Amino acid sequence: MAGKSKIKFCIWDVGGVIYSYSLKFLNEFMKSRTEDMELFNANNGAIGFDYDGFMRGKVSFETLCKQLCKYCGVKYQSGIDTQINLAFRDGIGEFKEVTHQLMEKMKDAGIENGLLSNAFPNLKDTADMFGLINPEYVFCSFDLGLLKPDVRIFEAVKEKLGCAYEEILFVDDKPANVATAKSLGIKALLFDEEKIEKDIYKLLGWKKKAK
Repeated sequence: MAGKSKIKFCIWDVGGVIYSYSLKFLNEFMKSRTEDMELFNANNGAIGFDYDGFMRGKVSFETLCKQLCKYCGVKYQSGIDTQINLAFRDGIGEFKEVTHQLMEKMKDAGIENGLLSNAFPNLKDTADMFGLINPEYVFCSFDLGLLKPDVRIFEAVKEKLGCAYEEILFVDDKPANVATAKSLGIKALLFDEEKIEKDIYKLLGWKKKAK
């Protein structure tokens, strides 16, 4: 592919970058089961719950389900964990074709694709939807015990990749995460579905092929 770059790795976020994600299905499920609508509304339902401990790997899925039920005024009972898990998975939306295409271009250019996500452990198997990522380069908050935009999560990824910060391209849809990455010298771009292709081509010095 035309153009030169020192980039060795392109590290992508997942939710909002590889596919859209929403907690609305989980919220609707919990709302349909609540025995205390006043509590549910006061807490903003499943939307208002703090998932940080779960995403950092400090809370098991069973414990999360118990905490979430209590928070939403739902009776915890046998089988509800499975239903909650399905509601989490129902939140996975449309795949981003532009991301798929760009991952393929990275691979063709000899740039390794990887992932860095503040992720729900129960959705780990949904991350590499396009089959273009080496499992060695999948970095999740629950494995590292850290959440973006904590600077330490980027430091940990850099050490695991064994490269310099400037050899990493990072793509995320959260401005705070992009800002932290940039502060370390990482080439970071804010994901905008309408312009990410143009932004990446410009950064890497790639030229669009004439049709």
